Amino acid sequence: MSKSGQKPRKSGARFTEQSVHEILEFFPGLACCYRDYRILTMNSSGADLLGYPDRAELEGRLFDDLLAPEYAGMSLIEQILEDGMPCLAMLRQADGSRLRVEIKLQSARELGPGTLIVRAEDVSHRISLATDIHGSEYRFRALVDNAMDLICSCSAGKITFVNRSGLVLIGAKEPADVIGHPLTSLFHRDYHQVFTDPDALRELLDDDALFPARFARHDGTFIDVQISLTPAHEGESFMLEARDITAHRTAVMALHHMNQELDQRVRTRTQELTDEITRREETEEQLRQAALHDGLTGLPNRKLLMERLEHAIHRAHRDRNKVAVIFIDLDGFKNVNDTQGHDAGDTVLKDISSQLLNQVRETDTVARLGGDEFIIAYTDIQAPEEATLLSQRILDAFKELQHMSAGKETYISASIGIALYPDHGDDAANLIMVADESMYDVKKRGKNGFVLAPPKD
Repeated sequence: MSKSGQKPRKSGARFTEQSVHEILEFFPGLACCYRDYRILTMNSSGADLLGYPDRAELEGRLFDDLLAPEYAGMSLIEQILEDGMPCLAMLRQADGSRLRVEIKLQSARELGPGTLIVRAEDVSHRISLATDIHGSEYRFRALVDNAMDLICSCSAGKITFVNRSGLVLIGAKEPADVIGHPLTSLFHRDYHQVFTDPDALRELLDDDALFPARFARHDGTFIDVQISLTPAHEGESFMLEARDITAHRTAVMALHHMNQELDQRVRTRTQELTDEITRREETEEQLRQAALHDGLTGLPNRKLLMERLEHAIHRAHRDRNKVAVIFIDLDGFKNVNDTQGHDAGDTVLKDISSQLLNQVRETDTVARLGGDEFIIAYTDIQAPEEATLLSQRILDAFKELQHMSAGKETYISASIGIALYPDHGDDAANLIMVADESMYDVKKRGKNGFVLAPPKD
């Protein structure tokens, strides 16, 4: 309790003498343990922010020694306690330069009476941005509302504003359908982890590049977008801009361009930024994986399958070989979802994906089209019998999977249709269509089998 009766802001963190060092390291910016006007423990990022190579140089010093001269005699910490609010202040760095920060307090009574956690965040950029926005607020609002793309503001993971064009883009009827909802509600579930991980989100905010993502519209459809994030002037607030790019090819090219820019930054930055670059590469890899692979099974999606199948057809034409398209639709999968739930269904899909991968070579492709439909691109074969033998192995493997899952009453078989290049078509789309039709012939005949498409007339 402060002199004025106000309590510092509460937090979920529980401090102990053993854990305080580790907990402080999780805070961005400066974070230190404070008691009786002195710094007990300082985190590494705080020492870096102030320009001290060794944080031990700061421990034991009066906190007021870090403040700019104009704060002398003000007892700034006591003032923040009395006001019960964060405070803007100037810190002195080791080289004598000044740094504008926002100071927040947090109680750490577990470490002793009067013990506080003092946090200071660099707000120089945010203040500059706030000044610019305040000076042209009316013009900015008109520009945002009439922009052709989505523009929204977010705070603490929630959407606080969206422009009219943005409502149209995502198919919302009115602002209330969006404002107050989590930011992740805008995105396909494959991107939720990126926007709920504070470290990944901070990396995106620090990077001024554009990157691809996928929006979930209110009618249940998805659109490909190119987005950028800009930090705002209040706490964890930021602005998100999105442009509809629709075609996956555009998104992949944008990602490739980002990779080139990242490589250039790697060549020009100093060694101390190596960790930051690594984190950005991981974020971009997540986006690349989401763009070309199924989120549940990790198998290639339709886009990647079509690319690989066209390459295989081109190679087969050159080498005078064949390519088989094997279309697999699961029998009995709906019963698993209905009786055991979607989690059990997801487990079955993952098990079946593993079984299919075990039956093919590394040069072949197993892809999931969605739901319970899979396609195998079986490349570089000489005769149709190779495709029919593979189909039979798949049916036999499903029987083993059924035996292992019999205790859970999980009974899965497959209906398989086969089409060959060049016998049934000369491009990926036609071959998939023919294989699909053959699969439905199996369904009509009672399921749990395979059919090789008849020759073309």
